[in-house]
Amino acid sequence: MRSVNKVFLLGHLGQDPEVKYTSAGTSYCRMSLATNEQWIDNDNQKQERVEWHNLVVWNELAEACGKYLKKGSKLHVEGAIRYGKFEKDGVDIKTTDIRVYALSMLDSKPKDAKSKQSSKSQITDDDIPF
Repeated sequence: MRSVNKVFLLGHLGQDPEVKYTSAGTSYCRMSLATNEQWIDNDNQKQERVEWHNLVVWNELAEACGKYLKKGSKLHVEGAIRYGKFEKDGVDIKTTDIRVYALSMLDSKPKDAKSKQSSKSQITDDDIPF
């Protein structure tokens, strides 16, 4: 039987992405993504839980994240869960990351982009070359 390790998340970035490089020159980016869940409890009170996910993006996709994303950006990510462990000051620390393979930027165009378009002059018959 084949196994699957696939994650789909839809949420907002918790901080601006920062692209870094390995000693071999490979680019990578670490980001946190917040997802939230809302429900009504037994006492008819609205409840909400926010989960934070550690994302790791590599290569060209990491470069694009650094260039186009910022804190609060809405994303849909596809990836896989990766577990790790390292030692710091004699203590083993376990990590859980989402290794991102694909992402979609879901923010709408900035409002000032629309105003730039509307500030362009209207096309007239004189502008058409035929």
